[in-house]
Amino acid sequence: MRQASITFNAAISIGAIGTVVLLAGILSLLFSTLQTDKGGLTLGAGIVMDLLSFFMIKFHRETNNKLDEIRHDENAMKLVEQITDPVTRNQAIAELVRAFRRYTP
Repeated sequence: MRQASITFNAAISIGAIGTVVLLAGILSLLFSTLQTDKGGLTLGAGIVMDLLSFFMIKFHRETNNKLDEIRHDENAMKLVEQITDPVTRNQAIAELVRAFRRYTP
């Protein structure tokens, strides 16, 4: 959970900074005819930061989906632990094992 939180916060921060740098590069290219190389470099840096932010958010989404699957599996195991009848509990455990095998890549 900590990894997902850190990834999301970093992605948002880098995306915001990248957007500001990108806009600064665009403004520099529009209003400065003498320093086009610096404006282009700033524009390129902003694009790279925004792309990096995009991939970090994609990684965050995948991590969040995995965490949801883990929570779902933990909830299912807790429910099975509450079953008092040994025969029913063994059947539920067997079904869980089959379900876990289906989801394993």
